[in-house]
Amino acid sequence: MPAEAVRELLALLDADAGTAVLPAGCPTGIGHLFDLDPRLRPWFGATLTFPDPDAADLVEIAAATVTCAGYRMPDDVRDGLAGLLAERSADADFAHGRSAVGLVHDMVGRHARRVPDAAGVGLPLPSDLPPQAVPATALAAGPPAAERGEHR
Repeated sequence: MPAEAVRELLALLDADAGTAVLPAGCPTGIGHLFDLDPRLRPWFGATLTFPDPDAADLVEIAAATVTCAGYRMPDDVRDGLAGLLAERSADADFAHGRSAVGLVHDMVGRHARRVPDAAGVGLPLPSDLPPQAVPATALAAGPPAAERGEHR
């Protein structure tokens, strides 16, 4: 599949030298893309690198994504997400912003499956995060108020 994408990209560039293409991704992935066909690299004369966002920045990206989707992000969910993102961002394959948004999509999906059975529409809970994201202190305290049927 990647080789097919490279062939298509080369055909596009060969057909119209005025076409601007900005490949974006982690340096390793882009390097692998260029390694697929030696004719590709000369089309790209410069590489721009940007620092990876830290866990706090990723939480803000996730919170903005949640807010734009019409949800609120309570502090316990934000804390759980911060812990998960800090843990996962140490992994070399972590895709930073894309991974943070992916976690939000997973969380919203888990929330959607839970909503028909409980109150709290528009209010993700720590239990909507993957299990490893919930802080140990939250687990020891028992379910949040919203899961117990109490609303803030």
